[in-house]
Amino acid sequence: MRCTRDYVTSAPASPSIEGDARQAFVKGRYFWGKRTPDDLQRSVQYFRRAVEADPDYAPTWAGLAHAYLIIGIFGLQQPDDVLPDARAAASRALALDGSLAAAHTALAEIHKLYEWDWAASERSFLKAIELDPGYPVAHHWYAQLLPIQARHDEARREIETAHRCDPLSPVISAFRSYAACEARRYEVAVAAAHEALELDGYAPLTHYMLGRAYAKLGESGRAVAALETAARLAGWFPAVQAALGFVYARSGEHARAQVILRELRERQRSQYVSPVDLAQVELGLGNTDAAVRALEEAYRARAVRTVVIGDPFFSELAPDERYRRLLALLRLPLQTSAPS
Repeated sequence: MRCTRDYVTSAPASPSIEGDARQAFVKGRYFWGKRTPDDLQRSVQYFRRAVEADPDYAPTWAGLAHAYLIIGIFGLQQPDDVLPDARAAASRALALDGSLAAAHTALAEIHKLYEWDWAASERSFLKAIELDPGYPVAHHWYAQLLPIQARHDEARREIETAHRCDPLSPVISAFRSYAACEARRYEVAVAAAHEALELDGYAPLTHYMLGRAYAKLGESGRAVAALETAARLAGWFPAVQAALGFVYARSGEHARAQVILRELRERQRSQYVSPVDLAQVELGLGNTDAAVRALEEAYRARAVRTVVIGDPFFSELAPDERYRRLLALLRLPLQTSAPS
């Protein structure tokens, strides 16, 4: 397997576009890789400029689809606003070049995050990998589909393949921690996050992953420190705030957790906040009924990140019949707290 492709779009390292289109394309993929809220918005702006300058270059459309998808995943815009744009950009990329792995990868992510069609998502990921076995994003995002189905050994193989293809990517390195955490291998997750921080000590995503792993190890002080760092570096980021609220509550700082919960609810009036984030803070505070009701609302609304309700942070809800019913509706397995 040759790892010769660009991380964002599976385009050649020197794209076959020129002038303003090329400059915008390169900047779009650079800001996409930084994974902060502001940088993701910049990424969309640059990819839009690139497609305006050269509407026939498929990798730029794929890059635009990927940018919209991450904005949706991070809850930075209403899903109903970004999904049509992501789908349209992916479809345009496929129409221009049906052999482009990045376009099939975008389609796979749409099937996963918004349609909850696990089989269709897997088919598209495997098609992308068949077309370009060395394309790291396909392996990386496929590695995020597998844990929700409790296929942790396969997820570990996929994220390690992505890491071999792009060992200097802070994002992929951070998700090595995620894969270990999902498999309930928390000490491995901590070690992987620290390795990722050696690449970029200012990456909020990596501090977020580190905080999650510490939280599940019961090391509340370290979890709080990591998540406070993530929040400071990322700015307003609902998933980070929710995790921080959870660890505040579990470390006995209920007042600070309540402040975060109130802010999430207040912001929900004017911007998108997934009910999954509210559920996490409620659970941290011991409000099991409120947590489950928030997850039920997430399911009804097809909210972003509903797919992660089998996450280790929610596994303590396993005795609740309503939680089990939600997993059944999503066709997801009930996962225990034991390592996989």
